[in-house]
Amino acid sequence: MTIHPILSKLFAICGKITHSSQRLLFFFCGNMNMFVLLLLLFLNKAVSQSERGEFGFNGYLYDSYGTANLDSNGLMKLTNYAEQKTVSASGHGIAFAISPTKGLPYSFPSQYLGLFNMTNNGDPSNHVVAVEFDTIQSREFGDMDDNHVGIDINRLRSEKAASADYYKEDGTFKNISLISRKPIQAWVEYDSSRKQLNITLHPLHVAKLKRPLLSLTKNLSPYLLESMYVGFTSSTGSILSSHYILGWTFKLNGKASDIDPSRLPKLPDDYQQDSRSSLKKILAISLSMTGLAVLIFLTISFMLLMKRKKLMEVLEDWEVQFGPHRFAYKDLYIATKGFKNSELLGK
Repeated sequence: MTIHPILSKLFAICGKITHSSQRLLFFFCGNMNMFVLLLLLFLNKAVSQSERGEFGFNGYLYDSYGTANLDSNGLMKLTNYAEQKTVSASGHGIAFAISPTKGLPYSFPSQYLGLFNMTNNGDPSNHVVAVEFDTIQSREFGDMDDNHVGIDINRLRSEKAASADYYKEDGTFKNISLISRKPIQAWVEYDSSRKQLNITLHPLHVAKLKRPLLSLTKNLSPYLLESMYVGFTSSTGSILSSHYILGWTFKLNGKASDIDPSRLPKLPDDYQQDSRSSLKKILAISLSMTGLAVLIFLTISFMLLMKRKKLMEVLEDWEVQFGPHRFAYKDLYIATKGFKNSELLGK
């Protein structure tokens, strides 16, 4: 089999797939102001590849598809502020895909993740195997929630899916939000001898865990042609968000190379500004809520004080001079020890 690494379309290498390991580091963030669709790859000087079927991105873009382009800093960027287009990052999540073609020109935007369309969704002739990192719940495809990972074969209804969690060393699991604005590592590993596809998810600075999040036992050979392409795809939608891929390594017949977090690219200025803007908004909302709570407290206190003053007994001038001829209920209650019969006067 010939395998080509792509980002919808990039460069090619050859190798026979018997065992593959795919490691990627990605980052999701919400952006409620505009569509800024960015895909960042860690690119250094050149695309690395070898006869062993191993490659990673190192600062070189041979070919691109859709709105993809590479800036001078080695960051892959896809930007679309208005139109719905099939690109390699979007508001509905992102998918790692194995496809028989460089691009998927007939795919729809929105919930189809740039993989399929209304007509070919579920068509056995697609020969597409994908791992989706979905941030939108599409009930028509049986999505469990808006924060899950799924394995898709020729259709968007996942063969198997799980909420985005990772298993800790003590056996318990912890949730990962795909839109938490924190970098996440994902491992996509297929063992052809065992016919098992494993997906492992964990935070950037957590070591790879022994227990995968998702495991599917299925022979993928019938779905893969002699020549295939691997890469990422997605599409824009009505939800405004940005997704970033910070690094990606791939290897046939072995474990993919580790990703050095210290060499990952910095986030673009628009995200940094967006983060600062979000913090300012949170601070402004917090101060506003605090001020409102103080105002409500002072208002209630003032109303209670005024009510108490109205209920207070007012003594007239002659009562001040000669003594009151009226007695408060509380004073009478105390003097008669609760209006006991033994305390009656004049009997």
